[in-house]
Amino acid sequence: MNRLRKAIMTLGLVGLLSSPLLAEEAKKEQPKSSTSLVEQCKTHKPYVPKPEIKAKYDALEQKYNTDCHEKKQCQESIQELEKIIQQDPKFADAYHRLGTAFIETKEYEKAIPYLEKAVQLDACNAEIYRNLKIAHAIVGVTKKDKNLINLAISEAEKVCQLSPGTKLCEEAQITIKNLKPYLNQQSL
Repeated sequence: MNRLRKAIMTLGLVGLLSSPLLAEEAKKEQPKSSTSLVEQCKTHKPYVPKPEIKAKYDALEQKYNTDCHEKKQCQESIQELEKIIQQDPKFADAYHRLGTAFIETKEYEKAIPYLEKAVQLDACNAEIYRNLKIAHAIVGVTKKDKNLINLAISEAEKVCQLSPGTKLCEEAQITIKNLKPYLNQQSL
Protein backbone atom coordinates (compact mmCIF):
# COMPACT_ATOMS: atom_id res chain seq x y z
CA MET A 1 0.00 0.00 0.00
CA ASN A 2 2.92 2.37 0.66
CA ARG A 3 4.10 1.97 -2.93
CA LEU A 4 0.63 2.78 -4.22
CA ARG A 5 0.33 5.79 -1.89
CA LYS A 6 3.75 7.02 -3.02
CA ALA A 7 2.76 6.63 -6.70
CA ILE A 8 -0.44 8.60 -6.13
CA MET A 9 1.43 11.41 -4.37
CA THR A 10 4.28 11.45 -6.90
CA LEU A 11 1.87 11.75 -9.81
CA GLY A 12 0.13 14.77 -8.34
CA LEU A 13 -3.06 12.82 -7.83
CA VAL A 14 -3.28 13.59 -4.14
CA GLY A 15 -6.98 14.26 -4.57
CA LEU A 16 -7.32 10.49 -4.44
CA LEU A 17 -5.89 10.72 -0.93
CA SER A 18 -8.39 13.42 0.05
CA SER A 19 -5.79 16.19 -0.17
CA PRO A 20 -6.10 19.31 -2.36
CA LEU A 21 -4.17 19.57 -5.61
CA LEU A 22 -1.57 22.27 -5.99
CA ALA A 23 -2.97 23.91 -9.11
CA GLU A 24 -0.19 26.49 -9.37
CA GLU A 25 2.21 23.78 -10.59
CA ALA A 26 -0.17 22.95 -13.42
CA LYS A 27 -0.18 26.45 -14.91
CA LYS A 28 3.52 26.27 -15.85
CA GLU A 29 3.21 24.02 -18.88
CA GLN A 30 0.31 23.58 -21.29
CA PRO A 31 0.42 20.39 -23.38
CA LYS A 32 0.22 20.75 -27.16
CA SER A 33 -3.31 20.44 -28.42
CA SER A 34 -4.53 18.58 -31.45
CA THR A 35 -7.49 19.92 -33.34
CA SER A 36 -8.56 16.50 -34.59
CA LEU A 37 -10.15 15.38 -31.32
CA VAL A 38 -11.61 18.82 -30.65
CA GLU A 39 -12.99 19.05 -34.20
CA GLN A 40 -14.45 15.55 -33.93
CA CYS A 41 -16.18 16.50 -30.69
CA LYS A 42 -17.76 19.64 -32.15
CA THR A 43 -20.16 17.45 -34.11
CA HIS A 44 -20.38 14.66 -31.54
CA LYS A 45 -23.86 13.67 -30.48
CA PRO A 46 -23.84 11.75 -27.20
CA TYR A 47 -25.55 8.40 -27.05
CA VAL A 48 -28.94 8.46 -25.39
CA PRO A 49 -29.80 5.24 -23.57
CA LYS A 50 -33.29 3.79 -23.38
CA PRO A 51 -35.37 5.76 -20.84
CA GLU A 52 -35.73 2.80 -18.47
CA ILE A 53 -31.95 2.22 -18.48
CA LYS A 54 -31.27 5.91 -17.92
CA ALA A 55 -33.74 5.94 -15.02
CA LYS A 56 -31.98 2.96 -13.38
CA TYR A 57 -28.62 4.64 -13.86
CA ASP A 58 -29.83 7.97 -12.46
CA ALA A 59 -31.34 6.23 -9.42
CA LEU A 60 -28.04 4.44 -8.85
CA GLU A 61 -26.12 7.72 -9.16
CA GLN A 62 -28.39 9.39 -6.66
CA LYS A 63 -28.35 6.44 -4.25
CA TYR A 64 -24.57 6.27 -4.08
CA ASN A 65 -24.04 9.98 -4.68
CA THR A 66 -21.34 9.10 -7.24
CA ASP A 67 -18.99 8.09 -4.41
CA CYS A 68 -18.19 4.72 -2.96
CA HIS A 69 -16.96 5.67 0.49
CA GLU A 70 -17.64 2.23 1.87
CA LYS A 71 -16.41 -0.79 -0.04
CA LYS A 72 -19.74 -2.58 0.54
CA GLN A 73 -21.62 0.28 -1.15
CA CYS A 74 -19.16 0.20 -4.02
CA GLN A 75 -19.63 -3.54 -4.49
CA GLU A 76 -23.39 -3.04 -4.68
CA SER A 77 -22.87 -0.24 -7.16
CA ILE A 78 -20.54 -2.40 -9.24
CA GLN A 79 -23.11 -5.19 -9.42
CA GLU A 80 -25.88 -2.79 -10.45
CA LEU A 81 -23.67 -1.16 -13.09
CA GLU A 82 -22.78 -4.56 -14.54
CA LYS A 83 -26.52 -5.26 -14.93
CA ILE A 84 -27.05 -1.90 -16.64
CA ILE A 85 -24.19 -2.63 -19.06
CA GLN A 86 -25.69 -6.02 -19.89
CA GLN A 87 -28.99 -4.32 -20.69
CA ASP A 88 -27.41 -1.51 -22.72
CA PRO A 89 -23.82 -2.21 -23.84
CA LYS A 90 -23.58 1.15 -25.68
CA PHE A 91 -24.07 3.26 -22.52
CA ALA A 92 -20.67 4.91 -21.99
CA ASP A 93 -21.66 6.54 -18.69
CA ALA A 94 -22.25 3.13 -17.12
CA TYR A 95 -18.80 1.89 -18.18
CA HIS A 96 -17.30 5.13 -16.92
CA ARG A 97 -19.03 4.90 -13.55
CA LEU A 98 -18.03 1.24 -13.21
CA GLY A 99 -14.39 2.11 -13.90
CA THR A 100 -14.63 4.95 -11.40
CA ALA A 101 -16.05 2.56 -8.78
CA PHE A 102 -12.97 0.37 -9.25
CA ILE A 103 -10.75 3.44 -8.83
CA GLU A 104 -12.61 4.27 -5.60
CA THR A 105 -11.89 0.76 -4.31
CA LYS A 106 -8.26 1.14 -5.45
CA GLU A 107 -8.63 -1.68 -7.99
CA TYR A 108 -6.96 0.29 -10.75
CA GLU A 109 -6.24 -2.64 -13.08
CA LYS A 110 -9.91 -3.64 -13.02
CA ALA A 111 -10.89 -0.06 -13.87
CA ILE A 112 -8.87 0.11 -17.08
CA PRO A 113 -10.96 -2.08 -19.45
CA TYR A 114 -14.20 -0.37 -18.41
CA LEU A 115 -12.74 3.10 -18.85
CA GLU A 116 -11.22 2.12 -22.21
CA LYS A 117 -14.64 0.92 -23.34
CA ALA A 118 -16.19 4.18 -22.12
CA VAL A 119 -13.64 6.16 -24.21
CA GLN A 120 -14.39 3.94 -27.20
CA LEU A 121 -18.09 4.76 -26.85
CA ASP A 122 -17.66 8.46 -25.97
CA ALA A 123 -14.31 9.88 -27.02
CA CYS A 124 -15.41 13.43 -26.22
CA ASN A 125 -15.74 13.14 -22.44
CA ALA A 126 -12.78 14.67 -20.59
CA GLU A 127 -13.82 13.04 -17.29
CA ILE A 128 -13.42 9.57 -18.81
CA TYR A 129 -9.92 10.44 -20.02
CA ARG A 130 -9.14 11.84 -16.57
CA ASN A 131 -10.09 8.62 -14.82
CA LEU A 132 -8.37 6.44 -17.41
CA LYS A 133 -5.27 8.61 -16.97
CA ILE A 134 -5.37 7.98 -13.21
CA ALA A 135 -5.67 4.22 -13.62
CA HIS A 136 -2.95 3.99 -16.29
CA ALA A 137 -0.60 6.27 -14.34
CA ILE A 138 -0.91 4.40 -11.06
CA VAL A 139 -0.64 0.95 -12.60
CA GLY A 140 2.16 2.13 -14.90
CA VAL A 141 4.26 3.57 -12.08
CA THR A 142 3.66 0.71 -9.63
CA LYS A 143 4.45 -1.91 -12.31
CA LYS A 144 7.17 0.22 -13.91
CA ASP A 145 5.47 -0.03 -17.30
CA LYS A 146 6.49 2.74 -19.71
CA ASN A 147 3.69 1.88 -22.15
CA LEU A 148 1.04 2.55 -19.51
CA ILE A 149 2.83 5.73 -18.45
CA ASN A 150 2.83 6.92 -22.08
CA LEU A 151 -0.89 6.15 -22.30
CA ALA A 152 -1.50 8.17 -19.13
CA ILE A 153 0.38 11.14 -20.62
CA SER A 154 -1.60 10.88 -23.85
CA GLU A 155 -4.87 10.77 -21.92
CA ALA A 156 -3.80 13.78 -19.83
CA GLU A 157 -3.17 15.70 -23.05
CA LYS A 158 -6.64 14.76 -24.29
CA VAL A 159 -8.15 16.06 -21.06
CA CYS A 160 -6.59 19.45 -21.82
CA GLN A 161 -7.68 19.34 -25.46
CA LEU A 162 -11.28 18.77 -24.39
CA SER A 163 -11.27 21.00 -21.29
CA PRO A 164 -8.60 23.68 -21.65
CA GLY A 165 -8.16 26.08 -18.75
CA THR A 166 -10.13 23.94 -16.29
CA LYS A 167 -9.18 22.23 -13.04
CA LEU A 168 -9.26 18.95 -14.95
CA CYS A 169 -6.59 20.30 -17.28
CA GLU A 170 -4.54 21.68 -14.38
CA GLU A 171 -4.56 18.24 -12.75
CA ALA A 172 -3.63 16.65 -16.08
CA GLN A 173 -0.69 19.03 -16.48
CA ILE A 174 0.59 18.08 -13.03
CA THR A 175 0.34 14.42 -13.96
CA ILE A 176 2.26 14.97 -17.22
CA LYS A 177 4.99 16.87 -15.42
CA ASN A 178 5.31 14.17 -12.77
CA LEU A 179 5.18 11.22 -15.17
CA LYS A 180 7.84 12.40 -17.64
CA PRO A 181 10.78 11.61 -15.31
CA TYR A 182 9.59 7.98 -15.12
CA LEU A 183 10.04 7.66 -18.87
CA ASN A 184 13.70 8.65 -18.59
CA GLN A 185 14.57 6.09 -15.90
CA GLN A 186 16.73 3.24 -17.21
CA SER A 187 15.42 0.65 -14.75
CA LEU A 188 11.77 1.35 -15.48
